[in-house]
Amino acid sequence: MDFTITDITRNSGINAEAHGHLGSRKKAALIIIEEEGVGMSGKLLVTVDSLRYDKYHLMPATQDYLDASHETAFAVSTATPGSFPGILTGQYPTPGGIDEMAEFAAEFDGYTVGISTNHLLSERYGYGHSFDYFEAPKPGDMGLKQRVEKAVTPGTLHHRLLSTGWNALQSVRNQFKDVGRTFRPAEDVIETLLTQIEGRDEWLGWIHLMEPHHPYEPDDGEMGRVEAQNASRRVLNGNGSKEDEELVRRAYEQEIRELDATLSDLWDGLPSDTEVIFTADHGELLGEDYNPSWGHPGVMAPELLRVPFGTRNVSWDSGPVVSHIDIGSIVLGEPFGQGEFNRTHAYATYGEEKAVMDEEYLYNGTGFRTLNGDRIDSNNVSARGELTRRWNRFDPDTVYRTDALEEDLQDLGYK
Repeated sequence: MDFTITDITRNSGINAEAHGHLGSRKKAALIIIEEEGVGMSGKLLVTVDSLRYDKYHLMPATQDYLDASHETAFAVSTATPGSFPGILTGQYPTPGGIDEMAEFAAEFDGYTVGISTNHLLSERYGYGHSFDYFEAPKPGDMGLKQRVEKAVTPGTLHHRLLSTGWNALQSVRNQFKDVGRTFRPAEDVIETLLTQIEGRDEWLGWIHLMEPHHPYEPDDGEMGRVEAQNASRRVLNGNGSKEDEELVRRAYEQEIRELDATLSDLWDGLPSDTEVIFTADHGELLGEDYNPSWGHPGVMAPELLRVPFGTRNVSWDSGPVVSHIDIGSIVLGEPFGQGEFNRTHAYATYGEEKAVMDEEYLYNGTGFRTLNGDRIDSNNVSARGELTRRWNRFDPDTVYRTDALEEDLQDLGYK
């Protein structure tokens, strides 16, 4: 995968890698003094793509490393484009990406490094400008699938037929060639991060890892990568058998286990006093009673909105609920964007859908569910009045919808 390259300008004092660049805020003035060893004081945000809360138990090494976990943490959207404005800017999603320099990294005085493995999190959408060093998949790298989709309206019958045909073509091609990973592997990201923070006295990092985003493609286990990718595509297109569905669920879980093993290298390589936040940008549907029922469509479901949230060396005034929109405030130790301390309710939106959550239930305008995803009669929800009032007050205009982003969403397999 290609990565954006931006030359370093005067007085930066930093030697950029071939696949990165220095952010525009500090590159002309920041002087770095190189020292031996690993950085002495740092903050790190690790975001994982498509990790369900109820699969977090498959990451024992990560849980052992983190010293605290929050059981009721929520994404602000069901997919990456809507989630990251909350994670990095403390704002609910709006059309057209984020404003340059809106990320909380712009408020940090030390050295900042960001590494994205998702092309929806690139400069094209406003990301990365607040970081001294930033890597992302190259924007505008449009292949045949994207060129065709650019001329077709997402969501139409023609678009669905083309998407189904593309995935079928990929399945056939995979039978006749060696298949590599779809996304940049976590081990490469970790190596780059540790190199960038080496010798830094004060630093802030963010890395986004694509494992276990579909197509699920574990390195080891009962199935090979080709088989796992093909089964994933069949299931996501609605053409998978029951055997395919079970295979895909196991592949998803295996990829999570492998990610946990890879992250051990990161945990071992960080200074012991590093402040760490670990979370997922959203969850994943694995055949539950929604429509669509696989992947991460715009369905206000606990399986998509409840996410793992763990910390190490981080102390903040936590309430019964944590929202991704609070992350900037937690990292900086002061209010940022619309973030809150002592939060009691969280909100989410995607398309025309919206939801409100407390520490027990999710309400999406049509019904209530427990945080485990079970339907529940409203008469059994003691807080139904408060949840309903908050849902009605939550402004649906803060919704993420642009055609360009939909095109990129389709390339990643979103519905």
